Amino acid sequence: MNDKSEVLKIALPSDGEMYQATLDFLKNSGMSVKRGSSRQYLGSLQGLENVTVLFQRVADISSKIEEGSADLGIVGLDRFEEFRIDDGNAFVVAKDLDYSNCKLVIAVPQGWIDVSAMSDLSDLALEFKHTGRELRVATKYPRLTSKFFYQNGINYFKTIYSSGTLEVSPLMGFSDIIVDITSTGTTLRENQLKPIVDGTIIESQACLIASANSLANEPHKLDSARKFIARIEGYLEGKDYFTVTFNLDANNEEDAANTFLNSVTINGFQGPRVSRIFTINGNSTYSLAIVLKRKDLQVVTDNLREIGASNIIVNKPDYVFEGESNLFTKLMNNITGKK
Repeated sequence: MNDKSEVLKIALPSDGEMYQATLDFLKNSGMSVKRGSSRQYLGSLQGLENVTVLFQRVADISSKIEEGSADLGIVGLDRFEEFRIDDGNAFVVAKDLDYSNCKLVIAVPQGWIDVSAMSDLSDLALEFKHTGRELRVATKYPRLTSKFFYQNGINYFKTIYSSGTLEVSPLMGFSDIIVDITSTGTTLRENQLKPIVDGTIIESQACLIASANSLANEPHKLDSARKFIARIEGYLEGKDYFTVTFNLDANNEEDAANTFLNSVTINGFQGPRVSRIFTINGNSTYSLAIVLKRKDLQVVTDNLREIGASNIIVNKPDYVFEGESNLFTKLMNNITGKK
């Protein structure tokens, strides 16, 4: 049993939209989360030893990683970018875990028919200034909002932080516009708001972040981190691949392989796996299998039909592991650069 200081601590959302989505993601990655009850803030990962799960508010996960009280964390990219410290201890290992997708957008009242772009908003902010007032922006993301406004030449505005429901702010006179997260835009429309066309501040999704200082020179933690990251990476890679098996009549294994290699432009990872089929009628038939990317599936199946392939079967692998974990290599490079 390792010392508690050597245990890898992983911060996960304790509630909200990302909570169940994160549990499902880790289960699909082969690591079910065990939590006694919704009131408990400690948990474990089934199938991965030397790991403690810390359930935290989404708003607190970035700071926990930054201060080193957690080693790895899963959080929305929008939250990380809002709360991160420039040149700080926390960094992104995997930017896109392929769930909890949303956008941080600027939304204005639908009645503002002349405001549809950032340039219009800039003109309006200037008009407000001439009347002695500032454009009021309600948001949970004052840092990202201010940076985006300045980058687009809007210098006269005031951010109003609100942790509550933002969509009603303009209707209540609390603000002129809002900057908030949206997935479908339905809530904005229901509250008589519209996003402006070039007003997407960030496209966000769940991401994996890490603490450089808490992992540096910690071999037990790093070994657990490597296993955790490899399972996530294998699951994400597997989403983009298919295994295709098919039958070809040929004189021998080499003839079957050459028929495929000389006729199909995309050969999978390295080429086909070939095995003989012992048929009832005595035909010389071989089964071939390749692994290829989703984008190549249609082209390859069309090519296989052209060369007389039969019984074409497509399966989805649960995981695809490379010889080395690119994400773990990235983690180690960041740790080395931070030291």
